[in-house]
Amino acid sequence: MNNWLVIIVFVIFLVGFLIGFLKGFLKLGISLLATAITIAIMIFLTPIVGGFIMNRTPLNDVIDNQTRAAFMPSFTYEEFQHFDLSGTPLDGLSEAQWEELTELDFQRVGITEETILEKFGDIPRDTQAHLLENAPVPEFFRTILTENNNNVVYNLLGVNNFPEYAAAMLSRIIIYVVSFLVTFILAIIIVRALLAAVDVIGELPVVGIFNRMGGIVLGGVLALIFIWIIFMVITLLFRTEIGMTLFEQIEQNQLLSLIYDNNIIMNRLLEF
Repeated sequence: MNNWLVIIVFVIFLVGFLIGFLKGFLKLGISLLATAITIAIMIFLTPIVGGFIMNRTPLNDVIDNQTRAAFMPSFTYEEFQHFDLSGTPLDGLSEAQWEELTELDFQRVGITEETILEKFGDIPRDTQAHLLENAPVPEFFRTILTENNNNVVYNLLGVNNFPEYAAAMLSRIIIYVVSFLVTFILAIIIVRALLAAVDVIGELPVVGIFNRMGGIVLGGVLALIFIWIIFMVITLLFRTEIGMTLFEQIEQNQLLSLIYDNNIIMNRLLEF
């Protein structure tokens, strides 16, 4: 089997079932309850932490600048003739010379992504669809960007055009995932420390086969939550080589795609 991510997911589920069987429903139930409380707290706190990161740190601008270019269309030589380039180094260049110009060359004469969009207006819908289809992002991101590509979301994000929207949405996804993972780790340490302090788990009795079978079910649930969190980490790596490889394996396997697309934690975090 070439898809080794499937094997990892299978092993995680197997370990979860085994731990559930050995611990039983009652002991594992406390662990699940603690995990559920932790996640609930994180879902509440993540927007606050995410808002702080977006407004108080440069991370949002860094992600925005890196991703916006991926959603800008290629304008033709003829279209750029709408700009007044007289007196600039770009005046009188041939089409072949234009093709060799870099983004920095345009910025030196005041032609930026913002000025281009101000000149031509927002990108047509068919061009937006083409850019989304060919953007270097996972299918999950393309789906989110397509479903939320409307004026209501534009207003919520405070953007005016498609490239700004796409960059803002990707920044929001990445920052909220980072916020969740950071706060989740801190919260779960606190919750586990409290459980250890009161020693609740060690005092619970073990009662027969139903306890074992219930433990298997809960073990599977905990394994699924753990896999969801792993997939959230993979989401942060989508621009790296390992991240692209992992996303390819997810998209090529129906089970992995089903688990990723139905990640309740991530879907709840990304709701407006």
